[in-house]
Amino acid sequence: MGKRIISSLPQILGFTTISPEGKFKLKKTVLNYFGFNNLQVLYLDTRNELLLTTNKIGERLSVLTNNWLILPGNAREHLQLNGKSNICFLQRQNGVAIKRYKMTVKKSKRPRIIDIESNYLVTRRVETFGDATDLLNELVSSQINFKLNFEVADYWKEKKSFSAWKVRQLLNNAEETDEELLRELIQERLSKQMDNGSWNDLVTTTAKNLKELAQLGMTNNYPQIQKAIKWLLERPQSPYNPGMFFLTDKLVAEQQAIIERRKEQKVGPKERFRKRYRSELKIINVVDELYDNACGPRIMWPNAIVLEALLEFGYEFNERVQTIIDTLTFGGWCECAYQHGPRRRKRTEPLTMKEIDKFEEQTLFEYKNGGLDNFKLLIMQPTWRHLMRLSYKKKGDKVEYSLRMPTHTQGCEVITTSALSKVTNEKLWRLAESHLWRFVVALYNAYNNPLGMDELIKYSLSPYTFLKVFSKYDTTAARLGILLSLPWIIKNQNEDGTWGNHSTKESATLAVVSALKNIEFI
Repeated sequence: MGKRIISSLPQILGFTTISPEGKFKLKKTVLNYFGFNNLQVLYLDTRNELLLTTNKIGERLSVLTNNWLILPGNAREHLQLNGKSNICFLQRQNGVAIKRYKMTVKKSKRPRIIDIESNYLVTRRVETFGDATDLLNELVSSQINFKLNFEVADYWKEKKSFSAWKVRQLLNNAEETDEELLRELIQERLSKQMDNGSWNDLVTTTAKNLKELAQLGMTNNYPQIQKAIKWLLERPQSPYNPGMFFLTDKLVAEQQAIIERRKEQKVGPKERFRKRYRSELKIINVVDELYDNACGPRIMWPNAIVLEALLEFGYEFNERVQTIIDTLTFGGWCECAYQHGPRRRKRTEPLTMKEIDKFEEQTLFEYKNGGLDNFKLLIMQPTWRHLMRLSYKKKGDKVEYSLRMPTHTQGCEVITTSALSKVTNEKLWRLAESHLWRFVVALYNAYNNPLGMDELIKYSLSPYTFLKVFSKYDTTAARLGILLSLPWIIKNQNEDGTWGNHSTKESATLAVVSALKNIEFI
């Protein structure tokens, strides 16, 4: 039988240990599968495998106090128990199968996780990425085997948008009117600047315009730029997130009020600052149509958007920006972790260089092992909850099940890393560079697992968002992320030479062209 994808494949309900005498405890998930909170009697059918059932088939087993069970001698022989062993419970139509469980790790060119299942044994095999440098060299050499299906430049001819101008610059395909267009684009943006220096009194929209003006050639010598940056730097700060930019000034006060109420509350679930109102999400979406559902719209996304603009204009050593850098070096760039201040996470100091070394090692481990942050996950998580079996194929008397790979979906980490490509602070640069390894494997898994892409897109993490980030970095991880995306890029090009749908076409195409420029593909 060939490889198939089935929604009703038998999943692993859980894991436990079994003694040499065959004693083990029934997991709660197993009891729930039978439809009972407690069982007094089960039957063991040993005709094809070890099948626990409530049907009166096979040997009668008494369930002991606290749901302990003891397998008879013939069942223990089938499992080939050797000391204390691991077993797993698998879904069956008429009960639950018990099999011995073990795990192996195998070097491979590409990561995947498979369950190799026989009558009495499940071997979970982790196949890992090979050496990153070797893989990079292999992918660089294979670039000559790829070509785009449609010409990119044609769609952008004579168009007058910022994206059109930018794409033509990236393709070294400037038109005679582009110098005039550049002046028009600058004037169009400056004409909408408010007297206070902002655009629409929004930090995100102001940062968007500043970044575009920087790409159009304006520097911080211009008074309009200085005025906009001054307005940004004067925005209120929260004592709980020193230096960081919030989506609106009002939210700074709101956060402090919520934290004070949390301090006074003694019982019950506490109010959280992190919220995702549609009105606030729309403000982020104005910055880039790819950002249609930001996961952290109140602190982490606006802070990253503004920080990137300030770094673009060389403001890294501004006092407030240095304060942001100190705050971000607490790590864990998720709005859930920062919503009440990073120091709420039982830390009083930023990460040390030793801790950053450890974080780098961790993200490289995750990359190598297909997104797994530790091997314990393989025996702690039932497949129906996390590492779901997605497809199978028969090989002789065994069945191989391909598992859903872990998907890293923290958009706050992605947007923050995107902002830091020009930072010179060693700690923050190393944290950003390390995150790229996570993004490479998250995107690779999404390309190769049916459910992965849906999880990424949920919080504005389409491949275009990742490619946009990779295009900003000249590192092995960034180039790997782009090269591994080549088949997807070619497959998803529109017939007019662009990428994305009607609402995301300009940003998506800019992201792809920038990424392909990074690896000298175009």
